[in-house]
Amino acid sequence: MCMMLHTESEFSLQRIGDSRMRENNLREELTRRLSVAQENGWKYGISTAKLIVKNADAGCDNPAEAAMLYAIRSIYSGPVLTQFEMNGSTGRYFIDFALPEKRVAIEFDGMSKLGSTNEDLYRAKQRWIRREQNLRDCGWNVIRYTWEQLKTLPRLQIDLAQRLDFARGHTNDLEPAMGQGVYRLSTSVFHLTRLSMVFHILRARSLHSPNLHTLSPNVTGYSA
Repeated sequence: MCMMLHTESEFSLQRIGDSRMRENNLREELTRRLSVAQENGWKYGISTAKLIVKNADAGCDNPAEAAMLYAIRSIYSGPVLTQFEMNGSTGRYFIDFALPEKRVAIEFDGMSKLGSTNEDLYRAKQRWIRREQNLRDCGWNVIRYTWEQLKTLPRLQIDLAQRLDFARGHTNDLEPAMGQGVYRLSTSVFHLTRLSMVFHILRARSLHSPNLHTLSPNVTGYSA
């Protein structure tokens, strides 16, 4: 869903204001169409789909960042802002995930950010060092995670909770489906397939079609 919003909003850091406006319009339209589908007989997965739409973010550049966003929101209830703009001594840049109330910057170090040569890697590391020092000078704490760490999501969640000092009984205020519910859903191929049927009607072409009300709840062969 994050990737769908990212693509359909034509998300661009150079035009981030316009991108966020398009993202919000898409989210409202997706939510409206889910409600219409529910009124016309689609029942299974609608509530979870609405929750996913609500919490998806077009600022995620790739599926790994989308997974990282889920990991953060599954344990932290405060605002989480993607592509948070900073203007510091090193120039203008964007934090992958900012927790403004905690003044914590979480960066995902994906391979695509490193470049393809040793020289690119060296330059990337130098940029990271300067950028991280600038953030610390501005009063931010910086936490970095890699693709390897993301592969073991439960361990990453525990580590992040400890580093945010949320091990002392902090609870999040997201609906249960965003935490354990979505995680359980993702482990069930059958359930994920059925939920994908809901999103099938919400893909790009559906957004431009006003005829959602003509869809039958059994159009895919699955009954509600």
